[in-house]
Amino acid sequence: NADFPVHVEIEGSPLFGDVNGDGVEDAVVLLYTQAAASGQFHDLVFVLNRNGEPKVFKSIFLGDDVTVESIMISPEGWVKALR
Repeated sequence: NADFPVHVEIEGSPLFGDVNGDGVEDAVVLLYTQAAASGQFHDLVFVLNRNGEPKVFKSIFLGDDVTVESIMISPEGWVKALR
């Protein structure tokens, strides 16, 4: 809608690691959305590697106007976002 523009981008660089335990490297990205009418939002998006093709698996809403200091993927596949 031209009256309510929305800007979406990947913030920072993707992180890579096996997040689903299948032995294949996946990705986690921090998605930044700015909506003119409602604010700034961050989501943590899990992108699985399915036979070499990226597939969005899950998205977790982190909040409105949050600052994410760092994101880590442990060797066990745990993902931690520090605010």
